Parts: sequence; structure tokens; C-alpha cells
Amino acid sequence: MKELDQIDRIMKKYEEHTDFSGPVSDSRIQQEEAALELKFPVDYRHFLKQYGAGVFEGCEIYGIVPEKDTKAIPNGMWATAYLREKMQMPQEYIAIGFDGFGGYYCIDTSCPGKDGLCPVVLFVSSPKDAVPVDEVSVDDIASHVDISENMDADVEKRPIVEAENFAVFLLEQLKEEIDRII
Repeated sequence: MKELDQIDRIMKKYEEHTDFSGPVSDSRIQQEEAALELKFPVDYRHFLKQYGAGVFEGCEIYGIVPEKDTKAIPNGMWATAYLREKMQMPQEYIAIGFDGFGGYYCIDTSCPGKDGLCPVVLFVSSPKDAVPVDEVSVDDIASHVDISENMDADVEKRPIVEAENFAVFLLEQLKEEIDRII
């Protein structure tokens, strides 16, 4: 897949701008799939195997971190379970990032393409699902939740497709960061 090759080249070229926790073993990836009761698409598996989770400049990508019990970002496995429980995120979604405006980028495993790759969608929860700010810590994912009273409480949870798959999504994010640092 050409996007994965481009991602690997960018990560190597701009290594001083990265802070990732990987690599992650196949057995650990399988454990996390079992815990979330879903299968990761091949492009996300590649990212996990090579990089785990972390940041490229200002772009934070959730994934698998070394300590399974870490209850903080960028632990995407914890974030996924947390969003499922607290914000009724669909079971088929894997949380991979925050958009900065109250939404979460997720891989939607419910509709894989012919190639087995899955789209990246934006999950936006309504304010009634948000956790009150006084119940969370600064490091908690809920600190990202926009519970503005100006939002329509009846907003439906329709996914907004951000990219055709994880590799395309990540490549776009990396290119945006490169444009900012150059």
C-alpha cells in the first residue's frame, strides 16, 4: 500500500518531530482486538506494529501504549472503551484521535471495503452524553469533550467520513503537520 510506504518515509525523515511508543507485538495487538471484540484493519495494524501510539509534531494518534492499564491519551484502547461506556460510541469504532472541537476520529470497522480497509469517521456525541467536567481529571479524555450549552441536544450521532481508510487519514494528518513545521 503506497500510503503506508509514504508514512514510513515521513516518520523516518522527520524522526526528531516524533514521539511514539511502538513497536507493538502481534500478540499484544491480538489481545487488544479481543478486548475490544473487533478486528483491526491491516493499515492500522501496520501503524500499531511500527509505532504503537504517540505524536508527530502536533498530531496525536491513539493506539497501543506499553502499559495496558494506562488510562490516558494516547492509549486508544482505553479511549475506545471509555467512549463506548461514557458517550455511547458505536462498538464498531476504534478511537484514533481528537479533532480539537469535541469530536473523535474513529476507524469504523462495520463497513470494510473490498480490500478489508475501513473508513475513518468523525464521532460527535451530543452534550447529554458528556461527562460533567468536575468528574474528570485533566489527563482524562473527557477533558476534550465540548459540553457547550449552545449545542443542539438532539444532534444525531451520524458519522462524518473523514478518509477512505486509516492510511489515507494518517498521511493527510502528517502532511498538514509538515506544512506547519517547514
